[in-house]
Amino acid sequence: PNSSAIVAATVGAMAFACLALLACLLGICYSHWRRLKLQQSQRLDQSDSLLKSSGSSSPSPPPQHQQKQHHQQPALSSASGSSFAFGQHRQKLDSTGAVEKLLTASNSSNSSSAVAFVCPAPNVSQQQQKMLAVPNNRSRGSAGGGSSSTGVCNGDSLPSTQQQQQQPNQNTSGVDTAPVFDHSQTGSGSGLPILLPRTVAREIEHRELIGQGRFGQVYRSEWRNDPVAVKIFSSRAESSWSTEGHMYELPGMRHDSILGFIAIDNIDIGLETQLWLITDYHANGSLQSYLTRCTVDQHTMARMLHSIASGLAHLHSEITGVKCKPAIAHRDIKSNNILVKSDLSCCIADFGLAVALQPGCGNVIGFGSGGLGVVGGSDSGIGEANNGLVGTRRYLSPECLNASQDARDFTALRKADVYATGLVFWELAVRCHDPNRGITAEPEYQQPYHDLVPNNPTLEEMQAVVCPPANARPPILPIWHEHPVLSRLCQVLTECWYQSPAARLEAMSVKDQTARMLHSANELLAADKETGTVVA
Repeated sequence: PNSSAIVAATVGAMAFACLALLACLLGICYSHWRRLKLQQSQRLDQSDSLLKSSGSSSPSPPPQHQQKQHHQQPALSSASGSSFAFGQHRQKLDSTGAVEKLLTASNSSNSSSAVAFVCPAPNVSQQQQKMLAVPNNRSRGSAGGGSSSTGVCNGDSLPSTQQQQQQPNQNTSGVDTAPVFDHSQTGSGSGLPILLPRTVAREIEHRELIGQGRFGQVYRSEWRNDPVAVKIFSSRAESSWSTEGHMYELPGMRHDSILGFIAIDNIDIGLETQLWLITDYHANGSLQSYLTRCTVDQHTMARMLHSIASGLAHLHSEITGVKCKPAIAHRDIKSNNILVKSDLSCCIADFGLAVALQPGCGNVIGFGSGGLGVVGGSDSGIGEANNGLVGTRRYLSPECLNASQDARDFTALRKADVYATGLVFWELAVRCHDPNRGITAEPEYQQPYHDLVPNNPTLEEMQAVVCPPANARPPILPIWHEHPVLSRLCQVLTECWYQSPAARLEAMSVKDQTARMLHSANELLAADKETGTVVA
């Protein structure tokens, strides 16, 4: 009897201890839940107060505990598995009107070496800017063991409240003040927001290898049941990967004729780090591959020409105001870097060699072994990489081929893009097949200068053909002058190919001319439908 009582007492004590422990855990969970709900409520209240006070000329400062909590927000990192995704997720953020970044880079802790494009928004209060800003210490890494501070924007911390009051219209901290995410949509309010896609690469499944080149590989993949294209760069192409990411992340880069950007990511697979660029997927592939398979009628050709010209004009244009998009020179325009969308319009891709014009001072900004810097600058580390001899030799303009182009002259870089665009237009015209308009021939796809240089021409071979005294250009067929759309294109081609860069058309003029071509093609198509020449 005594032993039975001892066992019963022991079991009872153990049960009581378990119940006490369970009650303690429930209490801790409940306390944590209340704290998170309180933080969420405070953030929602603060968001409402910001909206109410956005029109006020003297907004009240945020509570001290909110400021402290904001300064403790963890910085974005490019550690293995993390990703920086913008695109569609940023559309709702753009409506806040907060300060948009252009381009900020620092290769060291010395602020004098930074190249920063910052455009303040006049209708945004200082309080909104402080609450929407986050530290952005992106470290993409360097395969060469150099500086790892090569992200779009680098900075150790946000400026203090006192510094912001002394210099309210300047961003001297080197941090990105763009509203990367909306705090009111972050769930509990603690940690990083749920709107920031930190695990894009983990959610992607590769389906098919669709391309391979000197940069790496391109896969048709799926992300959340949607098709995407994943471009995986080799480690030796890190500068191209980083440059493309910088260019796509610039504000104002979302355009119908620019390839849609989703995310940039670096993935550690053990023996190496893969560099990923995730974009929209277009099943028709590049313009070159499409023209190899298919011909186009005059209306489709005009639609493609206008979409390409629209994309180039958008790149070359500087947009001021809240968006603050800098002018961009592509420097590798060719049919293989233009994609055909499902509606048979086109979009420009591959910005691995692109450079931007720094607003206000005229410096050409590019990326090289030393990070972002002024092209040709003594401390940029990219002077040798930007001497004009970049791109695909077949599409290089005469001034690029004979090394007379000044890579620091942004106007010259744009005119080189126009020359290459004219060659792409010629490729389209060659494959124009429109029996309804008397164009019955179906010539095979031809590269520019296909009859004058081999498939992989050397620099000397291209110089001998394109530069003086030869000054050769692709042939303009006589039949093209007999049709309203193609005849107008003949004049555009001639004005894009002038030997002198100053004599060539501007991208906006090319866009206007192709708009007239498309208008003429639409009229022809409408007339054919009325007469029953084609089936509607």
